[in-house]
Amino acid sequence: QLITPIAFNRFGPEVAGHLGFAISAMNSILFLSTTFTSSVSTRLSALLHSQRIEESNLLFDTSFRRSVIAVLALSQLFVLALYVLSIFNQPFASRFLSWDLALLYSPSVILSAIVYCWAIYLRSQAIEPLVLQSAATALVMAPVLWLASSVSVGSMLVGMLIVSLFSSVSVWKIYSVNRANLA
Repeated sequence: QLITPIAFNRFGPEVAGHLGFAISAMNSILFLSTTFTSSVSTRLSALLHSQRIEESNLLFDTSFRRSVIAVLALSQLFVLALYVLSIFNQPFASRFLSWDLALLYSPSVILSAIVYCWAIYLRSQAIEPLVLQSAATALVMAPVLWLASSVSVGSMLVGMLIVSLFSSVSVWKIYSVNRANLA
């Protein structure tokens, strides 16, 4: 969430407001789409703790797939809606980032949803192996956003995406090693 105050500092309140609205909308999409996975976390935990690994993995895989499809569809529908509103010069569209910047931001939201689901799988085992990963990502993200903000909002979004991508790969490794060890 550090991106909005940095944008405020570098680009002023209007740009920060546009960015904040877009982030709010995309975060709503993220949380809505991940409900497929978060809603099964209790059952997932019960299955994992009763050593019913195959059942738990099937349950997780099904809910994970639904969450990913939902975040992909909803985030792109949001971008499409912004695009359509911009074509017709609707004043409502001017409250958000431009559609192309929202499109640039959407992969970060998709990665966040995927990481969130993997974290649910790990937390269902009553473990928390992502604390250091989260702290490291935050420590890298802050200076990247600050440096990229000296160029443009788009550069900030690209910087966020690059950090998110590297962080997601690291989380994937933690998740996949954990899942393999359960089998």
